[in-house]
Amino acid sequence: MERGQNYSINIEEIESEVKKMIHHGQEVVIVGGAHPLHRHEKLAIAVSKAMRGHSLQETKTDGRFHVHTKTYLDGAILKEEMERSTDVLAAGLLDVSDPGLSNKYFLRQSWEDESEGSNDSIVKHKPLWSPYSSKHQKGKKKKAVKKKGDLYRTYGTRVIPVFILSLADVDPMLMMEDESLVWASSDVVIVLQHLNEKIPLSYVSETERQHAIPSQVQRHILAGIASALGGVSAPYEKTSHAHERPVTNWLWAAGCHPFGPFSNVSQMSQMLQDVALRNTIYARVDSALRKIRETSEYKTLHLNTSRLH
Repeated sequence: MERGQNYSINIEEIESEVKKMIHHGQEVVIVGGAHPLHRHEKLAIAVSKAMRGHSLQETKTDGRFHVHTKTYLDGAILKEEMERSTDVLAAGLLDVSDPGLSNKYFLRQSWEDESEGSNDSIVKHKPLWSPYSSKHQKGKKKKAVKKKGDLYRTYGTRVIPVFILSLADVDPMLMMEDESLVWASSDVVIVLQHLNEKIPLSYVSETERQHAIPSQVQRHILAGIASALGGVSAPYEKTSHAHERPVTNWLWAAGCHPFGPFSNVSQMSQMLQDVALRNTIYARVDSALRKIRETSEYKTLHLNTSRLH
């Protein structure tokens, strides 16, 4: 978090870029903090479990195939292991960094977790609408009973944790899958950082081989947030239903965006900002339509049941 270093992270710049991807009236708050991983045993174990290796065959100057094992960090497995962890960083980062923010952005009616040794109190409250939900449960299958301390969805506020794993004494060629330093889903961003030299990639620009700099993660953080918050994908990728996988067109790899091995910019172009805003509108409309369909189906089923009686 120190300024003036090659590995520094500029939170103000990231916040400025994120604000360009949200609509008028919405608010962005970024809370940063440094937490030694060795003090959080369960998260350290999760990182260790997420280490994977795969075999590579490369030709050397002698013209022969040489097989070696390359270690990488699997983001999907790491997320799963961190979800299983009960560590305070995995569930209560907001309360740890700034308790006042959780009071501002989250409704709290009555605390349900009064057991000792639990500090993960971000959204452990009984929702205000729970008394009204019981009347809508008639005719439906019984759901699992909520226990004390369970997490409830809080509407109107979205928290996206961004974990920057700044590791020491690791493989100097360590990266995440697909020769990347970032992994993102809809609810979490994981970025890998270590202070080793340039890592040669399998990508070539003209006659020069591309390299990844694992100490400089500013643009990778922004790319992960753009993907998780605005649903923005790399401009050189598109989903192919025929191939059942993303298809790449590297002609679009260069430009003002933080994605991929050919970018070196920690900014979002105006086009990608508009894409993020458009995706937000689409998501809201889709969510509203789903609710309308569910309500309509429930009313129809309830009406038919009443007629049978």
